[in-house]
Amino acid sequence: IILMDKNMNGLSGIITVSKLRNNGYKGVIFGFTGDCFSSVSETFNCSPTDGVNGIVYKPLNIKSFINLCKLHLD
Repeated sequence: IILMDKNMNGLSGIITVSKLRNNGYKGVIFGFTGDCFSSVSETFNCSPTDGVNGIVYKPLNIKSFINLCKLHLD
């Protein structure tokens, strides 16, 4: 599982996810952001083949995160 922050210092999480997918990474990637607007899912491209498998919002809710992991790892 990769937890990819949307905005990293000097690096875009969105571009990094795209590069990972283009290089054949098929594992689970969750977008990680403090931005709770509906456009985040569009920005991160919520698609397990092209983008992220889901979005995790800050502050991290451990119970929700564990449930999301179970959903994608079963």
